[in-house]
Amino acid sequence: MCGLLGTAASQPFRDHTWLTAGRDVMTHRGPDDAGEWWSVDHRVGLGHRRLSILDLSPLGHQPMRDEARGLTIAFNGEIYNHRELREELSAQGFAFRSHSDTEVLLAAYAAWDQDCLARLNGMFAFALYDAPRQTMLLARDRAGEKPLFYRLEQGVLCFASELKALMVDTALPRRIDPAALDCYLAMGFVPGERCILQGYNKLPPAHALTFDVRSGATRVWRYWSVPEFSTEPPSAVDEAALLDELEALLEDAVSRQMVADVPVGVLLSGGLDSSLVTAMAVRRSSKVRSFGV
Repeated sequence: MCGLLGTAASQPFRDHTWLTAGRDVMTHRGPDDAGEWWSVDHRVGLGHRRLSILDLSPLGHQPMRDEARGLTIAFNGEIYNHRELREELSAQGFAFRSHSDTEVLLAAYAAWDQDCLARLNGMFAFALYDAPRQTMLLARDRAGEKPLFYRLEQGVLCFASELKALMVDTALPRRIDPAALDCYLAMGFVPGERCILQGYNKLPPAHALTFDVRSGATRVWRYWSVPEFSTEPPSAVDEAALLDELEALLEDAVSRQMVADVPVGVLLSGGLDSSLVTAMAVRRSSKVRSFGV
């Protein structure tokens, strides 16, 4: 878990202190490292708190830059298929300095532009600034596991992993949205892109947002949808084959999430889900530690 925040506007920002303060409000999300970057014209700023999982060296520092292509990224999450993507990109001539999946994500954008989103297998929220185009790209993973809040008003975009990072800026309004509060009291959560505060939004799962720094033009779109399933009953069900497929999918998902440069553990709830995950994990490694509360 890392924390990111940032802002972009057509006019330069004179005060940078709020970005630093907002970043450090999220120290609990990333106690291992902190970074901040501003564009030369001071119209775009990114901040990051890092929890080191892949490539613990300073080469994994964020915000991470591709100086040659004018790309800068702040990333929260993990790309589970980063090794396969690295091999494919290396074959296209991309060179890598680190073992970080963040660097792979930068190269994936350079190679495939926004189409790179369809290639990502993982949990993520990120902000990527393309200086030559002067556009900011925000994106969130398919299930919405990683949070990303944003506010857009009068040509100024600001965003963060947590609302309280934005609240550090005392100039921003903080008024409760009655409809969102009603949802929270009735259901225990605020659905969709709504947010508990008026004028703020959550970027929905499997969605991306582009912001043109020069014009303020904004586009939000869905880059992935759940496949449609037929409601017609199958003529014949091979239960054994379905069980084998389920086991293979579960084992693949668990093994991909065990790629780390730090120890891996499993928190046991006592139920079937955590027991299955643990069983798949120990197939890959005998060094998995389990914990129960």
